[in-house]
Amino acid sequence: MPAPEIPQHLVARLNSSWIAVRIAEQTLELRRGDELLQSWPISSALAGLGSRDGSLRTPVGWHSVSEKIGDGAPLGMRFIGRVPSGQIVLPESAGELAGEDLILTRILWLTGEQPGLNQGPGIDSKSRYIYIHGTHEERLLGAPASAGCIRMAGNAVIELFERVAAGAAVLIDPAGTRVEAGS
Repeated sequence: MPAPEIPQHLVARLNSSWIAVRIAEQTLELRRGDELLQSWPISSALAGLGSRDGSLRTPVGWHSVSEKIGDGAPLGMRFIGRVPSGQIVLPESAGELAGEDLILTRILWLTGEQPGLNQGPGIDSKSRYIYIHGTHEERLLGAPASAGCIRMAGNAVIELFERVAAGAAVLIDPAGTRVEAGS
């Protein structure tokens, strides 16, 4: 499946920093126009790609950063319901929390920008709470492991958070991967 065509209202946003998530490579790229500024390993959904509510899959297509949450929070801060819990979870403590999809350090909350693909009833990325966020399971980065979100290392998500603005365009690109119909 080729990358979806960019919605017209996002075209101008590509002149500033924007994000390309490459599912096949399990990487997140920070870009400005066609220029690659930086790349980090990520983990997308263990269940694969899809937009259906409750599917635990990563939605594809064009999104934007609707909210940035956690500015100034310490590395490893656990968020519950987008609120800092006061609990710090570092990668070294991953053994005792293995398998939990914790939201750590920073949150970039995504809004789907393509009606019928990632926006609308039963498939809406924002209503599904799809984020780019930090993880304690950094050893799993580079392979699918999340419950739908895009996971990053704590230091990487801090750097990304500081370099993109709310409203930044985000492409979750399925190129080279298979998207199951009706998922």
